[in-house]
Amino acid sequence: MPNSLDIKTLLSLLRPHRRSILAGYLVALLALALSIPTPLFVPLLVDEVILGQKGWLTNLLSPLYADAPILFYVGMVLLIVTFLRLAYFGLHIWQYKIFTHLSKEVTLKLREKVLEKLQRSSIFEFERLGGGNISSRLINDLETIDSFIAITSGRFLLALLSLLGIGVVLLFIHVWLGLFILLLNPLVVLASRRIGQRVGLIKKEENRAIESFQAQIEEVFLLLAPIRVNNLSERFFGKIKEEAHRVRQVGEEYAWKSEAAARFSGTVFLVGYEIFRAASILMVAYSDLSIGLMLAVFGYLWFMMTPIQELISTQYAYYNAKASLGRINELLDLPEESTRLEAKASFPLSPLHLEVKNLSFAFPDSPLLFEGLSMEIKPKEKVALIGASGSGKSTLAHLLVGLCSPLKGEILYNGKNTQELGFEAIRERVFLLLQEPRLFNDTLHFNLTLGKECPQEEIQKAIEIAQLSPFIASLKEGLETPLGRLGARLSGGQRQRVMIARMILAKPQFVIFDESTSALDLETEERLHDLLLEHLRDTTALIIAHRPTTIKKANRIYQLKEGSLREF
Repeated sequence: MPNSLDIKTLLSLLRPHRRSILAGYLVALLALALSIPTPLFVPLLVDEVILGQKGWLTNLLSPLYADAPILFYVGMVLLIVTFLRLAYFGLHIWQYKIFTHLSKEVTLKLREKVLEKLQRSSIFEFERLGGGNISSRLINDLETIDSFIAITSGRFLLALLSLLGIGVVLLFIHVWLGLFILLLNPLVVLASRRIGQRVGLIKKEENRAIESFQAQIEEVFLLLAPIRVNNLSERFFGKIKEEAHRVRQVGEEYAWKSEAAARFSGTVFLVGYEIFRAASILMVAYSDLSIGLMLAVFGYLWFMMTPIQELISTQYAYYNAKASLGRINELLDLPEESTRLEAKASFPLSPLHLEVKNLSFAFPDSPLLFEGLSMEIKPKEKVALIGASGSGKSTLAHLLVGLCSPLKGEILYNGKNTQELGFEAIRERVFLLLQEPRLFNDTLHFNLTLGKECPQEEIQKAIEIAQLSPFIASLKEGLETPLGRLGARLSGGQRQRVMIARMILAKPQFVIFDESTSALDLETEERLHDLLLEHLRDTTALIIAHRPTTIKKANRIYQLKEGSLREF
């Protein structure tokens, strides 16, 4: 599947499902074969039974009942028509189910493609776009595309075939009247096309408004505690209300304009319908068109409304899908992090040796944070990194595990560049402990193991080192206690200790502590560090901290100041 998507690409995704598409079309053609003659039966009774103009219908039914009364013919035709309509209903639902399945399969592949792209995308792109923005595109825009695929894969072609079949019948009934109807009907589709383009643009604006609304909701509820503590609820919820008003305004505009477009198209059709009925009456008066066949023409004119509306809906779906594809392509164009992998054996099962050479970094549209940065941490060494807030300590930690990419320079583990190793392999051996850990809305056990199989004795040891034993013993459900969204049921220090226990279970070869015990009291931190240093005696570590009690445990100390490093 190509990286950039367009309408042609969407339709090409249906090719692997050719057999199902063929089956759907065969069912649909059978349904059409039953439905197209249906409007003809009752009008023929007018000519052949009421007006006494014998024809093929009465000749077909007469052998069943000689000298049959009118009631017999009416009853038999009613049974035939009822059977045909019920059979059409069943076949229509069958083919609709087939094409719905196809559209959902294709949409699933698109959603998986976008998710795979997001999995490889830079974390800064997530922060720039926001979760609400991304979720809006994954849900609203892909549902719009799904609707287009469902219409195009099944209903569009069937609508054309329906019109073709109706056209043949109308030409059979009366050539000139049929030609008049068939040539005038395309004007309905053309009249609605320009309106469909405008509706598509409004739909794009509506999706953007919903995206912004979702982003505001996500941000406010993520930061609800500090918002309330600072008495800012009115301000931030006011912003959400403003976005809600914008969603209402744009949604209202889309709703009434799309409805107006649909109604306009319907009105054009109805005006055409009345013109065609008037023409039919004139044909009865001035040609050989019978009254029964005139009623049949009326029936087919009404029958034509559904396929014409399907064609008009396809236009709207096309322009809406085109707008949504543009927004999905923005996700597919996001920059990726390095994911190249070598065999895991390229990493020795020993403490890692880190070298940072001439590293430079800047955030987008910002001045350089640091330039020409170099440092070395030897195997088993514990090195501290200090510096003022905003000096780039955490950013350097993020660079070491590939959460952002340097402008220049290189990072080497055991003499191999990160581009050779790939960050997926690096992250299996390098563990970053963040200052503000965010936990999963799951049990304590899951947050310790991340769903991996771990022996109970190892879990217990990690809990003891992380100073979590008394806390877990106080929990009624123990390790099966749900922690809430982002670990809301835990204090900051408890969340940090859960992350430390998770790190111990991961058995890394290199650990980066980024202020990862800053929320602990000094006594607990002291005990924890003593146990950790003993446990990690054969592990390389970088300790980012401010507290002297933490720094004094290091073998060496680096200071990051004004974009450069110096060693104490």
